[in-house]
Amino acid sequence: MTPNPKTILDNLQKIFPNLEVCFYDEKKYSSSDGWSKWRKYEEVKEDINFENDRVYRTYPAAEVIIDVEDKEHTEEIKNNLLSQNIKFKLYDTGGKGVHFHIFFKELENYSDVKRPDIKEYVMSVFAKDYFDPKKKDNRGLIGVEDMCHRNGQAKKTLIFETNPEFFTDNKLSEKMREFIDNMPEPEKIIIDGEIKPMIIFKDKIPCEAIQNLIKNGQKHPYRNYGAMLIVQQLRDYCYKNFDECFDILKKYNEKCIPTKKEENLRHDLVEQFKRKYNICCETLKNFGVCPYKNSKDCPKYKKFAVISTTATNKVDNFSRAISKFADKLDLAEKFIEIQPIFYERKNQFWVWNFESFCWELKDETDILNLISKHTNADTINSNEKNTILEALKQVGRLNRPQEIKPTWVQFKDKIYDIESGEFFEATPDYFVSNPIDWKVGTSEATPTIDKLIKSWVSGKDVDKLYEIFAYTIIPKMFIHSFFFLYGPPGMGKGTFVNTLIKFIGKRNSTATSINRINNNSRFETYNWYKKLLITMSEVSDINDLKNSGLINQATGEDPIPAEIKGGDSFDFTNYGKFIYPTNKLLKVDPEDGFGRRVRVIKFVNRFEKEKDVLDEIPDCEFENLAKKCLRIGKDLWFRRQFTDDVNISERMKKYQEISKSPMEIFISNYCDLSDSDAMIPFNDFYTGFVKFLMIEKKEIPNRIQVSKSLRNLGFETRNHSWPVVQNTIDGPLSNWVSKNTVFGIKIREDVNKKI
Repeated sequence: MTPNPKTILDNLQKIFPNLEVCFYDEKKYSSSDGWSKWRKYEEVKEDINFENDRVYRTYPAAEVIIDVEDKEHTEEIKNNLLSQNIKFKLYDTGGKGVHFHIFFKELENYSDVKRPDIKEYVMSVFAKDYFDPKKKDNRGLIGVEDMCHRNGQAKKTLIFETNPEFFTDNKLSEKMREFIDNMPEPEKIIIDGEIKPMIIFKDKIPCEAIQNLIKNGQKHPYRNYGAMLIVQQLRDYCYKNFDECFDILKKYNEKCIPTKKEENLRHDLVEQFKRKYNICCETLKNFGVCPYKNSKDCPKYKKFAVISTTATNKVDNFSRAISKFADKLDLAEKFIEIQPIFYERKNQFWVWNFESFCWELKDETDILNLISKHTNADTINSNEKNTILEALKQVGRLNRPQEIKPTWVQFKDKIYDIESGEFFEATPDYFVSNPIDWKVGTSEATPTIDKLIKSWVSGKDVDKLYEIFAYTIIPKMFIHSFFFLYGPPGMGKGTFVNTLIKFIGKRNSTATSINRINNNSRFETYNWYKKLLITMSEVSDINDLKNSGLINQATGEDPIPAEIKGGDSFDFTNYGKFIYPTNKLLKVDPEDGFGRRVRVIKFVNRFEKEKDVLDEIPDCEFENLAKKCLRIGKDLWFRRQFTDDVNISERMKKYQEISKSPMEIFISNYCDLSDSDAMIPFNDFYTGFVKFLMIEKKEIPNRIQVSKSLRNLGFETRNHSWPVVQNTIDGPLSNWVSKNTVFGIKIREDVNKKI
């Protein structure tokens, strides 16, 4: 039998004495639209009419509420909890979702600052990402079980329970405790000399929600989420009670700004809103803060007048914000207030992407299309168009974002500092252009990727491939490197590169070739600008590399030149990592600086690719790979070398050995170079070389290719007269025949007999 609401609250109150409730009784509380204030349940339980009132309660520190909006995941979560012997109650919300109620008494032992993150982690363990994280907050409200919602419909009905009593002694697993103990403390701020948690909004709060709150006060706090969140944070971290917070906000519903803002609203807190969460300037004025007083805190071109939760709201607010403008310069200023733009150099506009949380390159046509869509400005007339663009260039040049630190890595909307371990929101203040579209996972488990990598390489090369993942995401060439992925066709080299590209995103990678580097370097290097990965295509001739000096610069943190077609030329420091999958290693001069940077990873196991293996890697593994890369990247940053790295001379010696061509191996192992006067007819040499290639199952080149290779190795080939004996009627006759001859080499006699 389902306990009635009073019994449920009574049982909860015995375990959690500070349980608070608010309830609806229009006769008693008509002045506040029928809703009571938040009070301790023990004090007001006799005033509640459980037959007619609609009651909401807070959720205790020990309670984890998994709010699942899609019922199709219910059985999966339920079975997951049961398999781990977790006691819980499951309720149908009366709408589209369900609530799992679980109690872990030990959660009370953690600080209020850290507990919300712990609860979110616990939810993710049992419910993956199927839950609403809003229920993690310390101060929250929820409809009392088995009671009606405010619209009169049944809100919560018990549909499953592991036991009829409230069970508070669920235990976190050892693995969960270990993870929780290693969780970083949330960022904090100092308010009146007391350490408080940094106020964090899970959602952007529309200006309208704040303005309506100031204007109308609170009518239904459980539904006005944007307003509720501000007041809740103010109450929890600055003020004692709910009503005082509303009184503070209501006082600023005045046209004139009070002179003593500190008396009513904590100025340092509002400054945090302004700098951290881009609260609009007009709203700040209502809060009693002048956004323009300190230009360092709120620069003229770095304020954002529109905050919204959806793309639609952005468009609507955008249109309203620039419907009127005095001239083109005024238009540009208003446009950039709302849509941040940075004009770096000729034909290079950077535009902030609100969906990807990064700066993106756009051309003039893209910019004009935005202007045309959101204003009544004429973007077709040549003079008008040029004036608009010139105004945007002038204002946009002043809107330079702050350069990022080389240790910053962006995953979705968060920037992670691999050196310090800190993370924070990505905003237009920072020149971030390489977001990786995966959130950071909750563990480092990547079983499918592990299996793939071990099917390609062996030994310490497994660790090296993971190090390449981590090294690639860091926007600095802090270990000067050029990677060869070496092995015969079908060994998985291309699949590894595709996996890496899927992880970092196509926008963060580019492809190049030796031919483009040799023939068109000034335009080709522009494609490398602000890329994390540069892949190279196979060459037909291992001796094709002519412009190794440019690659030396690109992999050695030296400035390299680039030129925009139709635009300016400029120098930049490349941080894109070069990866060259090949079955033929390039020939490198041992004295060349490029040779000191090469690192070779051998793909030794044949990879039978019957289907697209990338589709078999679940998204959660890419998220966990992100977490793994942050750890490995930090280790690389401080260690400054890869696994099993050797010194430069040893590395060059090993490379020269494994990069030997089949002809070099043949000459080294089967030919005699000791006699400088030695010579051999080219046809005899070619025949012996072909027999060697057939034994080794190597590709057989034609005579022209072999002759060219011999000349590249320093051997002279020319015609030479060879004595021959011809049998005639009169007996043997000596004669001379001209043959194409290779000088300074001959095939050893013992080898001739073998092959």
